Amino acid sequence: MILGFLRDFLFVNLNYQASKTYYHTINNYRISESIRFLESWSYTKLYYTKWALTILFSSCYALLTLYSIHLVFKSKFYNKLTMYTYLTLFILSFIAFGVGYLSDNLTKGYSIARQMMGWLQSPIILMLLMPALLLNKNKKALN
Repeated sequence: MILGFLRDFLFVNLNYQASKTYYHTINNYRISESIRFLESWSYTKLYYTKWALTILFSSCYALLTLYSIHLVFKSKFYNKLTMYTYLTLFILSFIAFGVGYLSDNLTKGYSIARQMMGWLQSPIILMLLMPALLLNKNKKALN
């Protein structure tokens, strides 16, 4: 939960500041005092910080998911499956972005990639994997 709140806090403030910097507008939203230093950053720096944070938070969620799966199942196969799930979604996200870029439909490609990266920056993968792996484990135990 803490990771999710931190991610949301940072991205809300980064997006606000990036929008304000890019469009030179003033909104009713005030950036948090704790990260007011963002006001002095260029749009480019804000933009690339969001990309870096996306990778950072995706990695953190991947590690937390892997650790949780490992604690519950203690299975190298399930650990690999967890990492392959993250890697596959990351690659599919990259492909969606690339196809959108190359087909001159960046908005659609970005939208799909952003949705997938959103999954990787949330507990949803764990919420899907845990019951699926529990069902698989129980199915094997019954056979």
